[in-house]
Amino acid sequence: MSQGSPESNAKGAVSPDTPVVSRLCYLGGGLCALNNAGSKIVISPGLGGPVLAEFDNPAFGQLFATLTKLGALVVGCEFYLDAEEVRGLRPAEFRVFMMGQGWLVHDTWDKWSQVASASMRADKMEVADGAARIAFEMQAVNHRLLELCRAYSNQLRSLVELRELEDYKRFEDLNTGPVIHCVHALFYELAVLRDYLAEFMARFVFCVQGKKGRPIRTMASLRSRLVAEPVEDPLCSEIIRSTTREAAEPGWLAILSAYRNLFTHVAPMELVALRSFTVQTYILIKGGGRLPVLYHPLPANALELIRTRPNGFPFSRFADWATASAGHRPNRDEQPDALEYLHVATNRMAELAAKLIERSPVAPERLHLGPDDIIGPISVEPI
Repeated sequence: MSQGSPESNAKGAVSPDTPVVSRLCYLGGGLCALNNAGSKIVISPGLGGPVLAEFDNPAFGQLFATLTKLGALVVGCEFYLDAEEVRGLRPAEFRVFMMGQGWLVHDTWDKWSQVASASMRADKMEVADGAARIAFEMQAVNHRLLELCRAYSNQLRSLVELRELEDYKRFEDLNTGPVIHCVHALFYELAVLRDYLAEFMARFVFCVQGKKGRPIRTMASLRSRLVAEPVEDPLCSEIIRSTTREAAEPGWLAILSAYRNLFTHVAPMELVALRSFTVQTYILIKGGGRLPVLYHPLPANALELIRTRPNGFPFSRFADWATASAGHRPNRDEQPDALEYLHVATNRMAELAAKLIERSPVAPERLHLGPDDIIGPISVEPI
């Protein structure tokens, strides 16, 4: 295996104190950091790409802290445990990373899965249905974020290998489309998860209904109900605050929903207002110098755009649109990078989902299998 590829741990000799695993960390901007068995960290523009920098990892458990100290944003990590995963015969496990919280998305998915199975065993099928759908969407969001990381890395690797890097450039290539498609897909899944959580809250936490006694199935409907008739519950205040569209301090769920509605109902990310382009620039990595990264800017002022853009295209002359688009230089304060924004949004959604576990009418309970649960003989085949 090359330095830029996971190694098969089925044959590698490692220290008995070190877990036998290759870890592929996806970083902001399309960079990847690979740590095979041992202390070396190899940073490259995607799996199999040229090596851009190398570092030593002080200890197995310090990998993510080490990358963060170097100045990298750790979005998530794939764990390769055996040759079949390396060969692509089955997927390696991917987990979204959150500094200070570890694997919150994974852990929350696991708890909701436990709520679903425990509810089924107790014949509380309405709870089981809601919990199972939330667990499914947690997995879907996790997978869509992995796809977005890979799309970024594919585009960055192409620029590096073709030697098309510049100090700063705005461009579009054949790898731009797949990135945008992944952005749209993740916004969609986050919106579905948002509404599944709202439905569960309405039914089992707040015990409220919509107009004419109809079930509440969306976050927008839940907000309308809670604003009209607030519930004495800190979670009620949090939902109202996070979904507010007030210009002074809009809520994070309101902004997320505005982006999703823009891309789903109005226009794709690259055509919402000005013509959007991919930006290639550099970041400083401590001890590694400047490394190339990608920046896919989201549109500025999503809440304003969702109000005005459905009324029509903001330019009446092509020349005006082309000139404004060509001269526009996006900045991250007004136009966040899509991957970085969606990484934060995914973890914030997981935080909300984790709070609801404590309010579930059925507590999470891990399924245990014993001898009486196994039917028929068990055979073990050598690898």
